Amino acid sequence: MYRFIFILPVNSSAISYVQSSGFKVIELPLLELSRRPLQNLIYFPMLIYNSVKLIVIAIKYEVKVIHINDFYNMLGLILHLIFPKIKLITHIRILPNRYPRLLKKFWLWVAENLSNNFICMSYAIKKELSSNTKCEVIYDMPLDNEKYPAPKFLKLNNKSNIDLLYLSNYINGKGQNYAIEAFAKAHRINSTIKLTFVGGDMGLMKNKVYKNSLIELSKRLNIEEYVSFNSFEEDIERLIKNYDIVLNFSESESFSMTCLEALYYGIPLIATDCGGPSELFQHLRSGYLVGNKNIDEMVEGILYLSSSEIIRSEFSINSRKYVRKKFRLSDTILKFKELYAN
Repeated sequence: MYRFIFILPVNSSAISYVQSSGFKVIELPLLELSRRPLQNLIYFPMLIYNSVKLIVIAIKYEVKVIHINDFYNMLGLILHLIFPKIKLITHIRILPNRYPRLLKKFWLWVAENLSNNFICMSYAIKKELSSNTKCEVIYDMPLDNEKYPAPKFLKLNNKSNIDLLYLSNYINGKGQNYAIEAFAKAHRINSTIKLTFVGGDMGLMKNKVYKNSLIELSKRLNIEEYVSFNSFEEDIERLIKNYDIVLNFSESESFSMTCLEALYYGIPLIATDCGGPSELFQHLRSGYLVGNKNIDEMVEGILYLSSSEIIRSEFSINSRKYVRKKFRLSDTILKFKELYAN
């Protein structure tokens, strides 16, 4: 029998979801190192403050295991140093190459040497670690339900348009700019395709500026009539199943839940070879893999999948089978159960 307590940042958007699932949530003013000097000035005082709070929580609830979300999180390491009997599991969910080299090396060395268990959410992450690092791969958050019928691409009366979906927040590096450039080239050859972006700007000015730059790019390329920029939507399954093809041209992904959702729901996916996505499907069978930042290959993928309902139907069937076999919730639960128990 396990009792889980989630430590989340104050006012995190995940709090209501976790609580609605029946788990206890404790909020702490968690901070990360950032490019903002003022935040970094208070990082260490807040780390000490949160460590004291966590120690009190550990004593009060007789914590036996602490599962830390990513290798840069120092809270778990501090608690483990004070209470060595508390088992420390460090879970890497972000590609280490995103961080400054010296910081990354230090964080990884500390996490690897102090953790009882070291796990990665993809082989893309494991490849970036030292060959001597003992890191077990456990795939994260597999899907296990489906509310709406599986898509059917072979229809008696064909659609007049082929609808492409790009599902991602408007963040520089997520690849929307490549999608616009590739779409513009593909549209000159196949005028039936349309592209819709769906995502949020997270209330950040830099993301708003980036979104506006994408809108301006579509205007410069004379495709604004065929491209839409929409906000975040709640019902992801319904959204994805309203489209014929899903695109994800991110520059770096440790796994990509968006790609997994597209494959799980059976919508043909074109994704960049940028880390985790290449592990999620078989190229030209259950998905289409293109080179990172390679616009010509993106164009080829769009034209290939938009050319035939038969091809899209085959991809749909194959992707649904493949991810259901490879990413099973029961397997993930069993692996975590073994980690917690041993």
